[in-house]
Amino acid sequence: MHSLIIGGGKIGYYLTKVLIEKGYDVSVVEKEKDACQKFANDLNITVICLLYTSPSPRDRQKSRMPSSA
Repeated sequence: MHSLIIGGGKIGYYLTKVLIEKGYDVSVVEKEKDACQKFANDLNITVICLLYTSPSPRDRQKSRMPSSA
């Protein structure tokens, strides 16, 4: 069975380890580069590292909208 863990904090790391021990194929989605490297090195799993720039075009569009009073 394959599991996808969103977030590589303490809980995500622990959950990933438990699932691997139970025989699951686990992938993790994380936004912090250091956490991505820790998962990949320590647990030898697929890590989807969301490295992006901010703000996105959508965020810039929202910031131009007038606020309601």
